[in-house]
Amino acid sequence: MKLLQDRRWAAIGVGVLLLLALLTWIGMSLWPDPHMARVQELRQELTAANARNLSRAERRDKWKELRTEMDQLSPDQKRKLNEERNKARRERMDKFFKMSKAEQTAALDKMIDRMQQARAQANQGRQGPRAGNGGGGGRGRSLDPEERQRRRQQYLDNTTPEDRAQRSLFRQMLTNRMQQRGLPAGGGWGGPWMGGRGG
Repeated sequence: MKLLQDRRWAAIGVGVLLLLALLTWIGMSLWPDPHMARVQELRQELTAANARNLSRAERRDKWKELRTEMDQLSPDQKRKLNEERNKARRERMDKFFKMSKAEQTAALDKMIDRMQQARAQANQGRQGPRAGNGGGGGRGRSLDPEERQRRRQQYLDNTTPEDRAQRSLFRQMLTNRMQQRGLPAGGGWGGPWMGGRGG
């Protein structure tokens, strides 16, 4: 009799543990990860139309916070974010290439105007020979060869040949339009259109 009672209590104990494990798993699945939520919030803030109203220091602080939060994500979460970003980029590129020539030119001009405005704001606080050079802020220049190669491979893994061809054509169109307007090419490469910084 005691053996039956012990087995029944053991079965109840195992059942309770399984139920707790299931409830924990459901809770973790439904409850958003605070780092993931903050990453999405920061990305939204940095790509929204009013992001241009942020000061250079505010923008720099938000990018720094974004990198810190990204470091807290799991590889699966990072992969999911990359997929979302690549999907959004594809949609923007598809929309751009479905435009008429006149609409494309207007979109490029709007983008170039934003890039020029961002350069002007960035150069306001600079002094000396670097002021006014209009460069891209040295992004990626300090990376060692291994890190550059890793990022190149990651880019290839996350894009299709069609994506890369489309982006290359877009870059060329942007460069050509800047030259037509008598502006130096380079810098932000279209901001969120290309998945880079800026508006």
